[in-house]
Formats: sequence, structure tokens, C-alpha cells
Amino acid sequence: MQNPPHPAVDAYRRLYVAHTAVARAIERDLIRVGVSLPQAIALQVIGTATGAVTATQLAGYMGQERQSMTGLIDRMEVKAWLVRVRDLPDRRAIRLELTEAGREKLEEILPITYRAVVQIFARFGESELLNMARTFEAVYDAAAAQPGMDLPAVFESEPQPTVDAAIA
Repeated sequence: MQNPPHPAVDAYRRLYVAHTAVARAIERDLIRVGVSLPQAIALQVIGTATGAVTATQLAGYMGQERQSMTGLIDRMEVKAWLVRVRDLPDRRAIRLELTEAGREKLEEILPITYRAVVQIFARFGESELLNMARTFEAVYDAAAAQPGMDLPAVFESEPQPTVDAAIA
């Protein structure tokens, strides 16, 4: 039996297709410098964190399971972009830290991802972008609130954008 049409299902399909297209466009530019999109995201998360980042935290930020991070971290370690460091207070915890090569790679990819994102979203005005940001945050929060989800509150520490009343 087929479910009846529902606007939420159509919205999800459109969000998924749009996300996939944006990710492919960004990754197309990153591959030219030998970086996959997951590697770029990991470099950015680890490189811009205010504190130590564990594989579990990285997985949560990337919306992945902890086990799926092992291969990504292994490949980045082979490229000498990061190291696993045993946490001294809790010897069971492993922190991920960028190496000098990892920091250099992050500096190389930041302008690439910035240009790609700005180019993709150039057709939208500021108020449209702010509305998208609010909508995407609300979608994330709704998904994170589902039973059994253990997603980090990724938007908590970000400043809330404001729109000039004349723009809105």
C-alpha cells in the first residue's frame, strides 16, 4: 500500500536533492586539491574547534555514526593531516588534532569551499538566506528531538543573524 502524498515528504525529497547537488558541486572543486567533502568538513570542524575534538564529537557534528569515522580518520592520518592524541586526564579518550600539514590543507581549502558556497547561493538575497538558515536549523532541531537521536546542538553557540527591517 502506498502512502498518500504529504507536503512533508515532498519537502524532504527537495531538501535531500538540493543537499546532494550542493555537496557534489563543492566536492567537485575540492577534489582538484585532493580533498573529499567529508575530509574538508572534518578539517574545518577540528581546525576551528575551541577545544579538543573526539571522534564521537566529530561523528555527531557530521551526522554519522562513530564507527563510520574510523576510515575517514585513518585516511586523514595517512595523509598526515591529523593525529590521534590520548587525553591525559582520561586515558580512554582520544582527541583529534590537526598537524601542520592539516592546518596548511585547511588554509588551502577554506577559500575553495567559501567560493563554491557563495557562488551556489549568489542568486538569493540576504532575507532569503536568513530564512533558509532559520528553516534548516528548525529542521535539524526537529530531527534531533526524535526519540533515540543523539545529535549535538550545533547551532547553540552561533550568533543569531539579524535582518534589517527594510530588507525583511
